[in-house]
Amino acid sequence: MDLFAERGYAATTVAEIERAAGLTPRASGMYRHFASKQAVLEAGLADQVAALESLHAIDEGQLDDLDLREWLTLLGRVGIGQLAEQRALIRILYRDLDPFPELVESLTEDLVRAGYRDFAARLAARQRAGVVRADLDVDAAAAMALGAVVNRAVLAAMLAETPAGVDDERFLATWVESVARMVEP
Repeated sequence: MDLFAERGYAATTVAEIERAAGLTPRASGMYRHFASKQAVLEAGLADQVAALESLHAIDEGQLDDLDLREWLTLLGRVGIGQLAEQRALIRILYRDLDPFPELVESLTEDLVRAGYRDFAARLAARQRAGVVRADLDVDAAAAMALGAVVNRAVLAAMLAETPAGVDDERFLATWVESVARMVEP
């Protein structure tokens, strides 16, 4: 995945993949494990998706005692950290997957749509508990809140810098305060 992210899928050769995996280049060692370079890409993407799914695994019941800003801080910190660890995935997704529309659709469903649905559901649960305003459009709020986090991660992955050079802690503090003001009763 690091090679694909650094060089691009098309520019990465099987020999380079074999060398990076500790195999003898051009000795067909990769083909003992994978049917093709695309199969390597698909397996790498599946591993990246599995790593990001831990964010969805956070049990909301364990967060019941947190006030709104503590809750947002925890979810924001996990999201920022997970996305920072997935720079290779982001670069590959945004730069290299046009030839693989089925992979784009799968990743869009497994990561993007699922992430927004998860956050909207968490907001809706807080809404039912009276912690979030009753008239809040949770889907739109999730799109706005997560959009900021995702956009920052995409720019960091693609441009190797965060917008305006704002570090994680400054971004998180401002994000928490902004989202809290948007959603609190």
